[in-house]
Amino acid sequence: MRWFWLGTSAMALVTFFALGFGGRSASAEDQIRAVLDQGVIALEARDNGAAADLLHENYRDNGGRTKSALKGVSFMALRRGPVFISLTDVKITVPEPKKTATTATAAVQGVVLQGTPEIKVAKDLLPTRGRAFDVTVQFSRVDDDEWQVSAIDGLSASFID
Repeated sequence: MRWFWLGTSAMALVTFFALGFGGRSASAEDQIRAVLDQGVIALEARDNGAAADLLHENYRDNGGRTKSALKGVSFMALRRGPVFISLTDVKITVPEPKKTATTATAAVQGVVLQGTPEIKVAKDLLPTRGRAFDVTVQFSRVDDDEWQVSAIDGLSASFID
């Protein structure tokens, strides 16, 4: 009889989660963090197209760069060699009500290292030789669960050129 109740309880839990009652949809902050992570993965893989897909069609940063201009700059930078990116601090702000917000901001700090690092000792694994960056990333919601980058402010010309 005990196995019957355990089996019935297990089936009830499986049904509960399969129907979506137990899961929660990702928050806006989680969705935005996923976009940032996808961008890092794309750039580290030197996949300029995948990185550009994360940019909103109306992208325009404070340097006046559009989506196509940033894609071109990124392409040239990625031709120089591999890129390693470490996001050290990310603070995401989504205005209330978060469920219907159409814009959001992320203050992002990190380090980027271009080229293949030469690892001789354990401390070479730490990102000390890279360039530090501190940017503000603007996001626009394009669907209920999709966000795209609409601007990256704080990218200096020397950083990406």
